[in-house]
Amino acid sequence: MTRDEMDEIRRHFDVVAESVVDKIQQVAEGHQVLVAGQERVLARLDRLETRIDRFEMELKGMVNLSFSELDRRVRTLEASLAALAGRVERLEGGHPS
Repeated sequence: MTRDEMDEIRRHFDVVAESVVDKIQQVAEGHQVLVAGQERVLARLDRLETRIDRFEMELKGMVNLSFSELDRRVRTLEASLAALAGRVERLEGGHPS
């Protein structure tokens, strides 16, 4: 192989190597873009998770309060009904109230 042929092969190799390096660089840059995007998505998910947790706690508090209020009202109605039933029983039984 002559010196000119070797030089030509060398130039061709350098062009191919430069192309490969450029492609590797593009892949690395694309990877960096993906990682940055992933970090943004994860940060957003963390914020959403925090909001959901807070909402869940607030909702549980509201439900507990609602059930407590309903329980109080039902007990009041039951007591009133028992009192009325007693009065009706006394009235029907001929006892003065």
